[in-house]
Amino acid sequence: MKFILFVVLTLFSKNIIAANGIVIVLEAPLLKEPSLDSNVKQVVRKGDKVYLHDQHFNASPWENTSEASERVSIVDKVYNEEFYQTLSNDGLPAFIQAEYVKVIYQDNRELTKPVARFEVDPTDYRLEEPLPKGFPLSEKDKKKAAFLLTLGTHSKSSYPFNDTIIDENYSNSYGINLLYMTKVDYDLFDRFYFGTKIGFENNNVELGFANGSSVKQSLGRYSIGPHISFDIYKTEKVRLTAFTNIALTYYRAYLTYKGLNEQIEERTFNAWGITPEIGALWQWIEVIPNTDLVIGANIIAQQRVEMAASAEGAGSYWNTDQDVLVVESGLRSTFSLGIQARY
Repeated sequence: MKFILFVVLTLFSKNIIAANGIVIVLEAPLLKEPSLDSNVKQVVRKGDKVYLHDQHFNASPWENTSEASERVSIVDKVYNEEFYQTLSNDGLPAFIQAEYVKVIYQDNRELTKPVARFEVDPTDYRLEEPLPKGFPLSEKDKKKAAFLLTLGTHSKSSYPFNDTIIDENYSNSYGINLLYMTKVDYDLFDRFYFGTKIGFENNNVELGFANGSSVKQSLGRYSIGPHISFDIYKTEKVRLTAFTNIALTYYRAYLTYKGLNEQIEERTFNAWGITPEIGALWQWIEVIPNTDLVIGANIIAQQRVEMAASAEGAGSYWNTDQDVLVVESGLRSTFSLGIQARY
């Protein structure tokens, strides 16, 4: 009974269908209602035939051809707002966008209505090969390497000399950072990178004593540790990246004491420490092919470090009871400039 009813309904529906149409786009949805917000009942492909309801053409069997042509021409001019009523596979009414259909008029209008209606098919999602460079596909292995020059605030350090210090002159720190990073496997958006940071930083200090003698100090830091970065903002031309790392740092200091009698003594102090860091990088993408220009700023949490002497001092100006050079704890800021290669 249901089968007979379906056949009768289908035959009756086709009797009120006045024309055929051919789908001219890759995929066209058949909608439940004549609205782009409606549910999709079915999808038809390019070259499929669809039946179009009589209401779009002849209002009655006696309407003449010129009147029908005028009616259709009005519909053709407003593709984005008009739909043709058709049938879905269940034999019930459905609606298709008029711009996706080439109507088979079987008269001279076949010569004036082009089949190729679009310069670019709006429904064609297929990609030609090879894919264009930079196409946003997730790559399992994507890497970055950066070379950065750094300029930062100095580290406050002190040694308990037996002489009275009357003058201190600290210079800014200068250094180099090397970054190597790989995109993590589960990141589908090319934002999250994990890698390694290697850094070197040095700053000089000059101390003057009441007796006229002086000390020159060169404090260097050599660091290595894991580096994590995330692009919090990205376009085709720029990226803003937040990062953090925690480095194992080797501190090395050279102290050169120059006495009044031109006597010179050099000593070395060293220690190990842990240095956390957070910061951000602004990147201009591909200022030259595959190479970015990078500027950045960061904050370093400097821990208190007591640097032991590698050998005893010979002069009386050294403190034999507390023979350590102390780097004080605190926050330091560093600014960087460099280049980054992506491959």
